[in-house]
Amino acid sequence: MTEYEYLDFVTSSVELISGNGFNYISVFFAYVACAYLVGSRISRVQAAAITVAYTVYLGITVMTIVTALGRLIAVSGTYAPETVDRFVAMQVVGPSLLAFIWLASVVFMATENAKRSRDAAPPEDLP
Repeated sequence: MTEYEYLDFVTSSVELISGNGFNYISVFFAYVACAYLVGSRISRVQAAAITVAYTVYLGITVMTIVTALGRLIAVSGTYAPETVDRFVAMQVVGPSLLAFIWLASVVFMATENAKRSRDAAPPEDLP
C-alpha cells in the first residue's frame, strides 16, 4: 500500500466513523424528544418497542464504528505505528461514551413513561 492509499484509507475510515457518530447523536436526540413529548402518553409496550428499535439501531452503529477503528488499528500497525495508541483509545472511549449516552436516554424514557402510571392511578382516599 502506498502512502497515498494509506492516507485515503484513513480519511475514508474517519469519514465513516464520523458519519456514524453523527447519526448516533441525531437518533439520540430524536429518541429523547420522543420521550419528552409522548413518553408519558404511550403504553409500556409502545415505549419498549421504541426502545428496542432504538437500541438495535444504535448497536449496529457502534459496531460499525468499532469495526472501522479495528481496521484502522490493524493497518496502522504496519504503516503508521505512532497512531495505533490513539486509535485504540478511540476504540475504548468512543463506544463507552456512546453507551453512557444510550443508558441516560433509556432511563429518561423509563422515567417519562412511569409518569403515565402515576398520572393514571386513582387518587388515594384521604382521611
